[in-house]
Amino acid sequence: MSNLHLLHIQNHIQSLYKGKIDLADCSSKDKELETKELTRALSAYGIQILCSATPDQISPFIIDGGDDNGIDCFFYDQTTKILYISQSKWMKDGIGAPELGDVKKFVDGIRDLVNQRYNRFNSKLNKYTTLIDQAIRDPQTRYKIVLVYTGNNDLTVHSTRSINDLLDDINDAGELMTFVQENQSCLHASIQKSLSSAPIQISFPLKAWGKIDSPEKAFYGQLNAASIAEWWHDHGTSLFDKNLRGVLGDTEVNEEIKQTLQTEPENFWYFNNGITILSNKITKTAGDLGIFHCENISIVNGAQTVSTIGKFAGSDFEKVGKAFVHCRIIEINSENATYGDKITKTNNRQNKIENRDFVCLDPVQLRIKCDLEIEGYSYIIQRNESFQKDDKTFDLIDSTTALSCISDDPSLFVQLKREIGKLWEDTTKVPYKKLFNPSVSSLYVLRAMRIQRIIDEKINKIVTENALGQDKNSYLIHGNRMIASKLFHDLPTKSFDKTDFDFNSIMQIDFEQKIKDCVAKIVIEINKNYPNAIIPILFKNLGKCTKIYTNI
Repeated sequence: MSNLHLLHIQNHIQSLYKGKIDLADCSSKDKELETKELTRALSAYGIQILCSATPDQISPFIIDGGDDNGIDCFFYDQTTKILYISQSKWMKDGIGAPELGDVKKFVDGIRDLVNQRYNRFNSKLNKYTTLIDQAIRDPQTRYKIVLVYTGNNDLTVHSTRSINDLLDDINDAGELMTFVQENQSCLHASIQKSLSSAPIQISFPLKAWGKIDSPEKAFYGQLNAASIAEWWHDHGTSLFDKNLRGVLGDTEVNEEIKQTLQTEPENFWYFNNGITILSNKITKTAGDLGIFHCENISIVNGAQTVSTIGKFAGSDFEKVGKAFVHCRIIEINSENATYGDKITKTNNRQNKIENRDFVCLDPVQLRIKCDLEIEGYSYIIQRNESFQKDDKTFDLIDSTTALSCISDDPSLFVQLKREIGKLWEDTTKVPYKKLFNPSVSSLYVLRAMRIQRIIDEKINKIVTENALGQDKNSYLIHGNRMIASKLFHDLPTKSFDKTDFDFNSIMQIDFEQKIKDCVAKIVIEINKNYPNAIIPILFKNLGKCTKIYTNI
């Protein structure tokens, strides 16, 4: 790469981030002021090219400066549930790669951030602790760490080893974190791609097609998945340039799409929602045969369907050819561009059917709900945005959480931390049946939920008051389900479904002190067996949690 390429990168990021970089902590007389501004812009740009966020959205999260603890920028994409963390190095000569010391500082900063040790960071980051807490506590959050620099070399073996050690620790309980290295060649390629996104033209046949003339010209029909595979091969993610979301990776939904292609491609049309394409101009060939030519297209809904088909076709194109996808093509030109924007937004706002939504069909849930209503309690099974908790109102998350913790089974309370939806995945077998089955009485569920609420309230109180010190808050927040399980373990829970049991005596227990005692035991076990653990990740690891739980 040449100095000309470095100049291209400089001009590009300056055009994107000029006036958007906070330099209040820098002196106007600093001879390195331009380099610091470029470094900060680069830290944001390194994240920008991986997601759909704009410079205006990312630039407030640039934290580079004194006490940044090796992290220069972060950004939480709340749509895709990805937390991006970057470190940048602006190398004026365009030579080399970040030094090992810088990489290690970055790695240590990531560990501190994930462990919520905010006292090790500057005020720039501490403005956003609520947002970071939200991201880290969400079991669906994934992490992308980005090392972006203008040198032309790859990382050294020792730097790579430091990164891989971090990934091994974080991904101990599943694929949570990935690493992206963006050097000079990668940066320059991203600029070329952004400047050369030529309009995409496609032609394809539609089976059983139909036409709509008003309010906008549109066609619909059955599209063979082989055509989609060809688009993906030719154009990749450029197909989704106008979509609100890009390709999300190996999500649960994408795995189901892949499974349908693998096992029953002939039923794909029945099982899949289909795709929506916007085109500046749609031309159909004369006659009844439905062959369509579309100019300047973008797929605004169905990115996961398209990408999964495209990737799967590489291993089994024959099965892809047996599948059909419902397809809508809508003609949108400069005269009705606003309508196209509305189509894009509304198509991406549709609510996804979740595992939870099928639980309301389970007779066990309906029995518990009915019995609790007779006792004057409201048990909400279905998702309901107007749901408000009170002393007499509980929902499915409350019951699932309580029964998982009272089970004395680490596999259940660990899954609760990893992804609660997996506990509802199949209502005909375990783990769901271990929680909800004919032997579980409504009284047992109610009492478990009431105790669980007390435990959660006391944990939140201890955290809010910093009663055990900030360094222990991470154990309380992420170990909350293990703590609850230990407290339930010490109670006479087998009597919870007996009407003559003195439950009021249980309610008088000093749960706050018991929580503090439990945390002390957990800290001892972790320091002894897993001294370098990433705390949020540790409590999602079944093997380690089983050992800790057994020992305490």
